[in-house]
Amino acid sequence: MRKLLVVMSILLWPLFSMAEGQLSLNREIVEARFCDVDDDCVNLGDYGLTGCNIVVNQYMAQIIQDRLDQLPGSNQQFHCPKDQIPVCWNNKCRTKPAKFKY
Repeated sequence: MRKLLVVMSILLWPLFSMAEGQLSLNREIVEARFCDVDDDCVNLGDYGLTGCNIVVNQYMAQIIQDRLDQLPGSNQQFHCPKDQIPVCWNNKCRTKPAKFKY
């Protein structure tokens, strides 16, 4: 029984590590969404499980992009809305449809 627990924990450890890494990345993305004007925001693209149209502050974009590029390729197989543009709304970078007027 003890050997079974050891084997199971060894097999499951990568899954828990990936989940923890994903939570950490999601937290970094949320924190990197600060802005004052629309030009502060850039759209990094679609990354499936991490999000569609990930929009962050331009000064944090390269750091977040490097982390996103480390994701496995299978994470990018989701269909996300196209023609989204980055905007600053309530001091948070977000997206809106390109043809949307507000």
